[in-house]
Amino acid sequence: MTSFTALKGEAGQRVFIFPDDNDSADEYCYTVDDIAHYVHGKFRGRKNVRVAEISGLLDLHPVFPSEGFMKNLKGRLREIYGDSLSRVAVSFTDDEARE
Repeated sequence: MTSFTALKGEAGQRVFIFPDDNDSADEYCYTVDDIAHYVHGKFRGRKNVRVAEISGLLDLHPVFPSEGFMKNLKGRLREIYGDSLSRVAVSFTDDEARE
């Protein structure tokens, strides 16, 4: 499981620091898995959702980032839910988490 810490960066945007696997996270850290659960819940059962639409959803979220981690997010969507991926779109299963 990958975790990160949110900090305030340039222009007031949040910056996320991904620690080494040996570092432990506390209950205030969100993980890529948390973002995957949120995104899958919003698009569950939809086919060919453009990555830009997923990023737009995350742009509106008060905490989750929308840039710089899409490869990790897409990988977790595939691993947790069996979602189908392409370079520009995701087809979401109607399934619950497999893990």
